[in-house]
Amino acid sequence: MKAGHLEHTSLDFQLCTGAYLGSLMSPADVKRATAGRAQSLPDELYRWTLCGEIDQALFSLLRACGHPQQGRERLTVVGQSPQVRYAVFTHQAGSFQHRFLVPLYDPKAAAFISAVAHGDAMGYSLAGQGSEAAVWATRLSATELMPLLPMCSESVAGSESMVLRDYVDVVMRLRDPSCIPSVTKGVDVKLASVSAIAPDCLLDRVAGHLWSPT
Repeated sequence: MKAGHLEHTSLDFQLCTGAYLGSLMSPADVKRATAGRAQSLPDELYRWTLCGEIDQALFSLLRACGHPQQGRERLTVVGQSPQVRYAVFTHQAGSFQHRFLVPLYDPKAAAFISAVAHGDAMGYSLAGQGSEAAVWATRLSATELMPLLPMCSESVAGSESMVLRDYVDVVMRLRDPSCIPSVTKGVDVKLASVSAIAPDCLLDRVAGHLWSPT
């Protein structure tokens, strides 16, 4: 599916420079969130969706250039502890990368990885701090997500403080353009931003550690 646009509800705050709070929506979440629309969404948009935001100026530039482009997509796993791993879904437009951070120790994230690895549809929604969002489907195959299944862990209870420190560190590192190699041969990454999905068990504490007014 080519990039398109739909109404978007802003996530309201920037975690820190170059990083926004993202969200993960199941197909049922998408259906509930769009239930009041006068016109229903195409059936293919009722899928697992990683939602994020970028600076409005960058969003306008990406939209004008027809980006993000599906072919420039990469899946990376980061995290030093076997129990605390993250999937990073990266998209590149020119020398700019946007990175969706997904904590694999979150129960909903684990359900998402399992569902997509077994054939459910997956897509992205990226907004520019406004009412519109670009939406597009992944080009990653189910087999590419299958290796993530054994990395999913829901055993962080009792380790919340350690996990929070790790999460904050990963978000901060992912703002570095050099953190993820360029998806485009011969083009260096010069600017990067992150939409970080926070696990439900840490959501309030993440906001308290990283939030900065926009």
